[in-house]
Amino acid sequence: MLSNTNIRQDYIVLEPHSALGEYWITLDEKGERRFTFAREHSPVRQYFNRDETLTQALHNKDIDAIYLSGISLAILCESQRKHLFEALAAFKNRGGLIFFDNNYRQTLWRSDNPKLSYQAVMALADIAFLTDEDEYAVYGSANVDEIIAEHKKQSSQLLVIRQGAQPCVIAPPNNSSSIYIAAQNIAPQLILDTCGAGDAFAAGFLAHWLKGCDLQAAVCFAHQVAAEVIQHHGALISADFLPKLVTQE
Repeated sequence: MLSNTNIRQDYIVLEPHSALGEYWITLDEKGERRFTFAREHSPVRQYFNRDETLTQALHNKDIDAIYLSGISLAILCESQRKHLFEALAAFKNRGGLIFFDNNYRQTLWRSDNPKLSYQAVMALADIAFLTDEDEYAVYGSANVDEIIAEHKKQSSQLLVIRQGAQPCVIAPPNNSSSIYIAAQNIAPQLILDTCGAGDAFAAGFLAHWLKGCDLQAAVCFAHQVAAEVIQHHGALISADFLPKLVTQE
């Protein structure tokens, strides 16, 4: 089943007697956002207890890749996170690709320590999209070199480290030298809303990378997409505003 945006809905679970979780976004004068959550009783917190469709798809490798984030981990209880990690490990063993965005929201974790959960999913991820400030909050690291060193101790995925207006840092899985790629230069008065910037960046990167483009081209396109998104209100903007995906055949 497809939505009106051509997104398949096979793994959506309907709970007609439950209320959706909510969150509110407050923007400052620079377009930076702050979140307030009301998700304590959101039905998604019981997703894996209610339905096994996605779990079975991962075990059977019915899909090619899965993209999840720190929010995906935060909204689940410890037993469901363990269930998810086991399914992800089976999926990876069958050749599935795992993309992870650190996307840390402290208030969603309540009393749980996020570090062990982040380490568990990072050990499986093929590509990790990391925002530097989120890494500092989870691991206590102080700079990009420490971020890279932390993850290279236990895994060998491609690290894509976003630093806002500062250059993006690519740490290849083969431990070769890191690559720094400058962000788009956007005048401060044009930045209206940074909501969705990280997701836009990851989408732009994957759109190029999955077509076989090199890392430099993928990151440059990712910067273009994110730069356009932050010049509009809302995380979802009209496709007419987005840069077109053009690749060499």
